[in-house]
Amino acid sequence: MIVVKVEMWPGGDEARASELARAYIANQVTTTVETRGAAGDYSVELRGGVYGRPDLLKRVWKKGTVLGFDRVKRGTWDLLFQALKNTIGGRNL
Repeated sequence: MIVVKVEMWPGGDEARASELARAYIANQVTTTVETRGAAGDYSVELRGGVYGRPDLLKRVWKKGTVLGFDRVKRGTWDLLFQALKNTIGGRNL
């Protein structure tokens, strides 16, 4: 599982960090095994995302999937991008 944490560091001070959001990207394994690691299907959960609302980190905001991800040609940033695109869509465009 890949976990992406979004933190705010006031004034760049890590000691004062507060977590704003998390993304959980979990490999569903079957496609990865069937393709011998060449492709993967992933489930996505996004939590939090509202400044001053740490209680929201405990609740799922959005769920999504990434299907048939090319694990040979693409990397972690590509997977995160696809996870966000598929889960949130173009709402901020």
